[in-house]
Amino acid sequence: MSRRLIDRISVRTLVEFVLRSGDIESGFAGGIRANLRALEGTRLHQKLQKRAMAREELSYQKEVSLLWERTYSFGKLVVEGRADGIFRTPEGLAAIDEIKSTELPLSEISADTFPLHQAQAKCYGHMYLMDHEDEKLLIRISYVQVETEEVKYIDQVYTREELREFFEEVIRLYEPWIRWKAAWDETREESLQGLAFPFPSFRQGQRTMAAYVYRTIEEGGRIFLQAPTGIGKTLSTLYPALKSMGEGKTDKIFYLTAKNVTKEAARQAAELLKTRSGMRLKTLVLTAKDRICPLPKRDCRPEVCSYAKGHYDRVNEAALHLLREEEMMDDELLLRTAEAYQVCPFELSLDVASWADLIICDYNYAFDPTASLKRFFAEGKTDYLLLVDEAHNLVDRARDMYSASLEKKALLELRKPLPKKSYLYRAITRVNQLFLEAGRALSAEKEMAMDQGRPAAYEGKALRLDDLPEDFETRLYFALLQLS
Repeated sequence: MSRRLIDRISVRTLVEFVLRSGDIESGFAGGIRANLRALEGTRLHQKLQKRAMAREELSYQKEVSLLWERTYSFGKLVVEGRADGIFRTPEGLAAIDEIKSTELPLSEISADTFPLHQAQAKCYGHMYLMDHEDEKLLIRISYVQVETEEVKYIDQVYTREELREFFEEVIRLYEPWIRWKAAWDETREESLQGLAFPFPSFRQGQRTMAAYVYRTIEEGGRIFLQAPTGIGKTLSTLYPALKSMGEGKTDKIFYLTAKNVTKEAARQAAELLKTRSGMRLKTLVLTAKDRICPLPKRDCRPEVCSYAKGHYDRVNEAALHLLREEEMMDDELLLRTAEAYQVCPFELSLDVASWADLIICDYNYAFDPTASLKRFFAEGKTDYLLLVDEAHNLVDRARDMYSASLEKKALLELRKPLPKKSYLYRAITRVNQLFLEAGRALSAEKEMAMDQGRPAAYEGKALRLDDLPEDFETRLYFALLQLS
């Protein structure tokens, strides 16, 4: 009999999770900066891959998928990844190429600068050798500097046994998590399969609403519901969602709200189901970084915040403790645990979110491109269930999330005191040149409108990116990347 899938995880996520260390400042960037860096990184990756493929003697293959799996008594673990490149050197040595973009000067980068990069490539190396007979493998990290586009190669040769031992150690560090998850999933599902409604009877309209929600989840669809105040909408949506989780129809539930009061209503509903119906569930209430920060004013620099200094050395132990010992994880509990382990409570909550069953949080965490939980939504997974409370509020919030403004005057004021040869001065100048280009394009459009007798056509009009040259948006992204 085949064992159920306990976890499917990418090599990069696995390595970053079990091997990360040091201060929060040395962690992973988020928000718009991360999005822009990803765009630039993709462009540079493709450029280096084309360059490598042009060297016929390397027989370079790009974007090679790799898979490793192991079946335990409690289930199956699948590790998957995609090597940027695999080739053979002129001497016939098999090689893994891992391409990384960096803003650091290449002179400051050595084999020890980014150990997680080496770790990721070494895992790829072991996965590759599982299907090949080579006794040695070259690991190449290709660092490309984002401003100059210069490249530095760091090459190290490992034996088959060295790569196997390294990979097995990574898996060993991850096993406590999947063993806990397998045991917990069994406990959770057993309690949810027999989940009873926490009151003797439904209110008027409540059973109908719950039935609609359950049927929609079963069919994998979407539903918009409007119901009178006081019907008990929170419980009418949460209860059928949890019943469906017990039947394996969803793996994680996000209860998304616009207000703290509705967030509290969802938390109370989860508590009610636990106390009256015997539900076992890992519930996490996510709070904004500024609101949960233990400092009077948030400052994440490790020299200022003791929670940020060495955070990654302690956070996994703190998260595993929470998951093993607690079921309702709210602000108060997160702050107590953060204090005990000296870790950032907000970052701790994000790590716990990866393993929680029910996450109660603001709309932003699912929809805002600068704040969303990318660890869940970036790969387009569909086995999550989103319950959006008071969805009519999402319209205005979405407008704010997906709108941005940049003022030329403010940028030029920022540039004034800077040395003309400084990196920031040149970055602002590049953005300003694009402002000037856009202004010229708008002036030309206005002039054309005047010539055609349509003077009002462009009165007060904001310029759309569609009105500009085809590559303008790409050039603007890259300019903003340098500015960020």
